[in-house]
Amino acid sequence: MSLRDRLRIGLGANCANNKRAMSDIVSTSVLIILALASVGFAGYSVMNLLALGDIQSSPTYNCLDLTTRLTLPVQITKACINSEGKVEALIQRSSEELSINSLSFVLEDETWTCSQNTCGSACEVLNKGTSKIYHFTPNQNPLDKKLEVYLGTCKIDEKKIGNC
Repeated sequence: MSLRDRLRIGLGANCANNKRAMSDIVSTSVLIILALASVGFAGYSVMNLLALGDIQSSPTYNCLDLTTRLTLPVQITKACINSEGKVEALIQRSSEELSINSLSFVLEDETWTCSQNTCGSACEVLNKGTSKIYHFTPNQNPLDKKLEVYLGTCKIDEKKIGNC
């Protein structure tokens, strides 16, 4: 075998090894870029879910945003029937900066609504960071049924009604 043939064989082997090495570098770089992009997308999604703001600033509420928060904006702490046959609901509002103009309480086919416009009545929207007992007179026996609280069209919480 001549020197020329030996050099050709040696150079060909190095070129093949260089191509394999470049292939490993390119594939590793692509995997790193994909991993960073997916972490960025996940972080952006989580930040959108946790964003604060006015829930009634648009015609459609972001119910997913409201119901997936670590702290619900409004929650039913207790729901029971008192000795007069009325439903007592202890409602707690978080201290988040949300503009809540009205609350609706639903018990099967009955609905009660409290809003900022019911000034002076017993059914006002509670202030942030406070709790309040609301009283409702149902048309039927509500024992073991669920009382639900809504902000707009979004069901935020529900609680089974027991005896006080």
